[in-house]
Amino acid sequence: MTSFKIFFGNENIRRFTIAPTSLESLHAFLVEHYSDCFHPEMVLQYTDSDGDNISVCSEIEWQELLQQFKDAPLIKLHVKEGQNPGRYFKDGPKPEAVKLVEKTQNTEIEHPIAQGFDTRVTQALENLFPSKKILPYNIPAFLKESISFETLGDQLVDLQINFSKFRETLHTEAMRLMESTDKKLLSQARNLLQSQLILEPDNPVVLYNLACAESLLGNSKEAFTWLETAVKNGYSNLSHMLQDADLTLLRGREEWNNLVINMKKALSPAPEPVPVVPERVVAPEVQEQLVVLHEMGFLDDSVLIPALQQYGSVDGALSNLLG
Repeated sequence: MTSFKIFFGNENIRRFTIAPTSLESLHAFLVEHYSDCFHPEMVLQYTDSDGDNISVCSEIEWQELLQQFKDAPLIKLHVKEGQNPGRYFKDGPKPEAVKLVEKTQNTEIEHPIAQGFDTRVTQALENLFPSKKILPYNIPAFLKESISFETLGDQLVDLQINFSKFRETLHTEAMRLMESTDKKLLSQARNLLQSQLILEPDNPVVLYNLACAESLLGNSKEAFTWLETAVKNGYSNLSHMLQDADLTLLRGREEWNNLVINMKKALSPAPEPVPVVPERVVAPEVQEQLVVLHEMGFLDDSVLIPALQQYGSVDGALSNLLG
């Protein structure tokens, strides 16, 4: 654990002890508890051993700060305005989708932007920021491989999003966080899955994973809602579902039992149709002769009828049958 004293201003000084794992996690803590006087586009500074004020804007600089104060009982940080005070991305307009490019080994193919696709990508990314506004200089570290940007001018950047990597990274990071029992990390996992669902609103696996996240968070009602939606959208891995420890909260409840029964019914193979054998149609006189043969102990109609039809009488049929 590390003790911090944060100077938001001369008259606004706060002190707390936490265990931040990264600069990003410290930003998240400050946004959660002091949103009225801090946002991630602001700058944290400390005074080093030479008396210089050092800005902390990256993970490398954060690690250097921790090294500088590894034996100190307290770390003092000053909150400063960013490079463009009063002109932050959080206060800017909505991003605009410019183009959709498919990259192959040797070329780039530009495609028309499908209706709604740009909105889904934008919303999925916005959902990852506390302010629900994309902050290009504060992209979460785990997304660095899937999102890059180029500064074009004052308060104007070109965001480049690798859609496939973005989607895969959201899934991978969510699954990693769901291995924890910490409710904050589980809530983060749920948030990542919600972003993935914005990208793929009908994906049954994403819906199923959301059910798991809600179950781990103790939210049975929400978990059942997502699980039922996953099944409606095609989730069918019943054997995995029955063994999944993430869904322990739900087992044994009436909703669970009903869902399992319905899934078993849906997954059971349809019974083979019973072939319909058409009834043999015979002339009335043949039917009368057939009754006589039945009384004599001959019962196999499949043999008797052809014989009667061929020979025209009981005696003729008998001669053939006994001959």
